[in-house]
Amino acid sequence: MLHKAGLVGMPIAYFFTKPKMALCDPGSPQVPPQAPPQAQGPPKPADEQAELQKILEENPFAAADPEEMERMLQAGNKNKLPKPPQFSRLTIPIKMLTTCEALDGIRFDFSMGLSEKFQLGGTWNFSNTKPSNFSLMTMYSPNMSPVNQEGMNFINCKKDINGKMELVANYHILKDLIFKAEGFFPNDNMEASHISYEIMKEFKDFHVSAKTGGGSYSLSLMKTFNRDLFGGFEAMWHPQIRDFIFNYGFKYNTGNHTLIGQYIPIAKKDAFTLGYINRASKQLHLFSEFRGGFEGQSETALGFKLRFNTGMVTGTMNSQLKMSSSIQMMMDQMIMTMFNTSMDFQRPEKPITFGISLSIGGGM
Repeated sequence: MLHKAGLVGMPIAYFFTKPKMALCDPGSPQVPPQAPPQAQGPPKPADEQAELQKILEENPFAAADPEEMERMLQAGNKNKLPKPPQFSRLTIPIKMLTTCEALDGIRFDFSMGLSEKFQLGGTWNFSNTKPSNFSLMTMYSPNMSPVNQEGMNFINCKKDINGKMELVANYHILKDLIFKAEGFFPNDNMEASHISYEIMKEFKDFHVSAKTGGGSYSLSLMKTFNRDLFGGFEAMWHPQIRDFIFNYGFKYNTGNHTLIGQYIPIAKKDAFTLGYINRASKQLHLFSEFRGGFEGQSETALGFKLRFNTGMVTGTMNSQLKMSSSIQMMMDQMIMTMFNTSMDFQRPEKPITFGISLSIGGGM
C-alpha cells in the first residue's frame, strides 16, 4: 500500500493506519437527546471523523482514491462549500485511473505504526528487467487525521538503496495558511536535485498559492464557483525565457459525471488535457482521457474500474493500442495483493509484462 501513498504531494495517513475512534452508543444514558433537524448546524470535526471512518469501513479502497473520499464527505455535508482543488493536482483523479503501475516482477510492501505519530514502511522490488531494489519510507505526523480542525501536518521521506530520495512536507502555519515543500534527489549530486517551496492561503471559496522551484516562479488561484464548478489559472515566470506563461484549468461535477480540463502551453506533448469520469454505479466507473500538443501528438485512453466486496479491477486501452489491467484483492484489512499486466499490440514482438505485489500492514 505504500506505493499508493507515494510522494505525489498528497499523502494520506489512512494508507498506514485506520482511525480508531469510539462512536457514541445511541442507547447510552450519557448521550444527550438528538436535536431536531432545524437545530442542527454544520458537522463538527468529530462528526467528519466518524463519517470518514464509516467510509473506510464500507469501502477500504477509498483511502487510495482521495477524490472519491472527498466526494463521499461532501455528500454528507450539504451546508459546506467544497474547497477547490490545487492547480498542480487538478488532473490527479483522472491520472490515477489511466496510469497503470508498471510491474514486471514481484514486489513486497510492508507498513507498520511505531507510534501514533510515526509510521514506517518498506518496499522490495524484484524486477525481471531491472536490478532488484529496496526502498524505505517514513512518515511523521503529530495529527494523523486529514479532517483535523487544525489541519494535517506531516513529513514523508522515501529513499532507496540506489541513492534516490523523495521528500514532501506539509505544515499549517495558521489554520488557513499552509507551507509545503517537495524535494527530489536522484543521486548524491545535489546539482541534479529538484526542490520546491509553496505557500498557500485558503479563503472561504478560493485559495491563492505562490511557488518557487526548478528555476521558475508561479502564482496560482483556484476558485469554487458553486458546489459543482471549480476553475482557476496559474501564472509562471521563467527567467530563462524572461516571459510569463499562463496556464488554465477547470473541474466540473454534475451528478455522477466529472469533467476535468487543463491547458499548459509549455508542455509541448501534453499542452491540452481533458478527462471524463462516469460513475455508472457504486461498483462501476468508466473514464477517458485525451492529451494533445502543438506538435501534432495526441493520445486517447479509455478504461473502466470495477469494484466488488474484496477487490477491484481496472482496465485501460489507449490509442497507441497499449492495454493494461490491474486486479487488487484484499485478503483482510492487513493483507492486499495486486496483479498487473500490460501488452503493446503495435509491437507484438515485445513480450507481455506481468507483475505481482503483496502488501502487508495496517499500522497501529
